[in-house]
Amino acid sequence: MYQGTTPTLPFRVPGRDLTETTVFVTIKDYKRCNEITKSGSELIVTYNDDVEGEEYSQVLCPLTQEETLRLSSGEAVCQIRFIDSQGQAYATKKATINVSDVLYKEVIEHE
Repeated sequence: MYQGTTPTLPFRVPGRDLTETTVFVTIKDYKRCNEITKSGSELIVTYNDDVEGEEYSQVLCPLTQEETLRLSSGEAVCQIRFIDSQGQAYATKKATINVSDVLYKEVIEHE
């Protein structure tokens, strides 16, 4: 992922239907101590089957230019947490995302 871009990060959670849960995606940059957390309508959550028949939830997390510019180049850590209707809270393993820098570190606009 590049700073200053608008990526949609895909996450796969095997064996769990997260469509009826409250989902949080957190991306943390330990160099700058920045954190981005998205939840609710900011995320797209679907439940799917893959080719082998394994069920999984896919969580799509769109980021803005402002958010990616706050991340320093190098590695950022991300994690999904969710809570079900019975109040049970869960967390996935942490994963790393590589962040590449850009030369112009401002939000760009279409003219």
